[in-house]
Amino acid sequence: MRPFKPYSFPSWLAFFFKPALFHYPNESKRIFLTFDDGPTPQVTEFVLDLLKQYDMRATFFVVGDKIEKHLDILNRARSEGHSIANHTYFHTVYNRNSEPDYLSEIAKTQDLLDGYGLSTNRFFRPPHGRISRSLIKKLHQSGYRTVMWKLLSWDFDPTINPLHSLQKLKRRTRPGHIVVFHDSKKAYSSLKIILPPYLAFLKEKGWRSEVLQAL
Repeated sequence: MRPFKPYSFPSWLAFFFKPALFHYPNESKRIFLTFDDGPTPQVTEFVLDLLKQYDMRATFFVVGDKIEKHLDILNRARSEGHSIANHTYFHTVYNRNSEPDYLSEIAKTQDLLDGYGLSTNRFFRPPHGRISRSLIKKLHQSGYRTVMWKLLSWDFDPTINPLHSLQKLKRRTRPGHIVVFHDSKKAYSSLKIILPPYLAFLKEKGWRSEVLQAL
C-alpha cells in the first residue's frame, strides 16, 4: 500500500505550532511561492527565469554554506524583487544535533544574510519541516518567525508522478496559501515538469505570487 503523502498541511495540526506561519488570511487571489535548499546553479537560475517570465515573486529559503559560494545568484534574486530567508547553515534536521548547535546554525546563516544585505526579514523554515513547539516559541522570542506551508509540491520525491502533483496543486490553491518547492538538484527533474505549467495556471487564473511579509 502506497504511504499517504499529504499535499495540504492539516489545519488541526497547524494549531499546535503557533506562532509559526502557514498561510495568510483573507488574501484574495494572492499566494506565496517559496523555494527551499538553494541556491543551486542552473536550478535556481531556472526558477528565476520562470518567475521573471510570469511576473511572480517568491521567497527563497537558503542554506547558509551555499551563500558565499553562489552570491551572484542571490544578488540576482534580490535585484529581481524576491526575498531571501533562513534554512539553517548545513540543512540540518532538528533533533539530529543539539539545540544550541542548531540555534547557532540559524544565527550564523542570518549573520551572512544580513552582512551581504540579502535579507530584510527574520523568516526561518526548518529543513524537512521538523521542529518543536518550544523551539518555535524560543525563535519567536528572539525575533524570528518560523514559516511552514499550506501546500507542498513533493517535487523532491522521485516516487511521485510530477503530473499528479501538478494537478493536486492546481486543485488546492487557495488565497493566502504558502506553497513549497525546492530549487535543489534532487528536485530538479520534477520541478521542470511541475513549475512551468503551475505558473502558467496561476497567471491564466489571475493569481499573483508575492514575497512573504510580516504579520
